[in-house]
Amino acid sequence: AHREIIPAGARWVKRMLTRVGGVGPLRHGARPVTFVMHNFMDARDVAPAWSLLRQGIMSDDPRIRATQERLQACSYHMAHPDTDELVPACAQHAVYDPAENRELITLLDPPTKRRRA
Repeated sequence: AHREIIPAGARWVKRMLTRVGGVGPLRHGARPVTFVMHNFMDARDVAPAWSLLRQGIMSDDPRIRATQERLQACSYHMAHPDTDELVPACAQHAVYDPAENRELITLLDPPTKRRRA
């Protein structure tokens, strides 16, 4: 119905193929890439979820269990500064660094919501 989009689509595909190196053999070989999208979890859910995980218990509460599953699937872990234990970043910020977490909320809050001093 909208045939005028065909040339625009063809130009887009040509630009994309040029950027990725064309359709022939790759110049430098295949390179694996990992894309991570972070979706922050509520600290009120992370604390009980992490505590139960450390005890080897899966929660019956659907919200806490979903948080536990996300913590288990997390690909971004940090070394706890006191114990060198690797913990998911959300657990680090929500459970081990709550004061820093509150400070980050203030720093990252959009200016329109900040209270004026």
